[in-house]
Amino acid sequence: MRGWVGTLVGLALAAQAAAVIALGRVERGGRRWLDRSVGLGQGHRWLGRCALGMGLMSWLVVPLAITWGLAVPGASGWPWLFAAAALAALGAAASLAVAGR
Repeated sequence: MRGWVGTLVGLALAAQAAAVIALGRVERGGRRWLDRSVGLGQGHRWLGRCALGMGLMSWLVVPLAITWGLAVPGASGWPWLFAAAALAALGAAASLAVAGR
């Protein structure tokens, strides 16, 4: 059961990271996203997209982490939160790379 949950949640998180990356593709296609339109630098743009990615993922990861920590003996939900944060950071970096300068 844990394997199924891990696989399905991993797929959902990957889909949400793909949504953040798609933001960069839209920006590259000619539409400027708000962060770039106001002249923010790369670091600020990355932070904003990272926050967007974590916000998209938190609806799934926070309840999962709590439930995982309570239901699985000897396990903690923290790895789920760290994995979501890392995936959001990677997705934000990929989004900026796809968007170009």
